[in-house]
Amino acid sequence: MRFTRLDGPFCRDCGLAAYRDISADTMVRGWWGPLSLFAAAFVLVLNAARRGRVAALPDEPESRNERTVDPGKPLLDRNAAYGLLVPALLLVFVGWSAVNG
Repeated sequence: MRFTRLDGPFCRDCGLAAYRDISADTMVRGWWGPLSLFAAAFVLVLNAARRGRVAALPDEPESRNERTVDPGKPLLDRNAAYGLLVPALLLVFVGWSAVNG
């Protein structure tokens, strides 16, 4: 289990790019341990709750470096969104096992 945090002055595009990249990484790699399953779900919910703060960042970069990062595709339009099938299928399996016990 590994937690990643990015600090720094971000413009809106750079902040959205970082949010989407880290959340996509969590969707793919975050489910592969007994405790990680719950931690990844918590982190994704926490990231989604904090997304509003990222979207409210100013358009222009605060630093003298005028380059920005392309935010890329929205989070659920990326291939990493298929990683959400892991906990969904696990819930289906547990539910099916409980009913057919």
